[in-house]
Amino acid sequence: MKNIVLVGFMGTGKTFVGKEVAQRLKYEHIDIDELIEKSEDMKIADIFKRFGEAYFREREKEVVANLKDRENLVISAGGGIMLFQ
Repeated sequence: MKNIVLVGFMGTGKTFVGKEVAQRLKYEHIDIDELIEKSEDMKIADIFKRFGEAYFREREKEVVANLKDRENLVISAGGGIMLFQ
């Protein structure tokens, strides 16, 4: 199996479940929002307020592009990723 991607609304437990699944499978867990928050040094809500949704979606695309060739990942992603990828 290459990767597992968990997609859903905010607060539905994607990160929690993703970490549990990754641990059981001995995969690495990646949370797309956490990566973006670290790279931008601000919370997702602040990114939306300051730069807008289009900017955030571009950051998501960059993260996904950087992960596309990696394997054995459990990736947590927000529901909006399905609309813009």
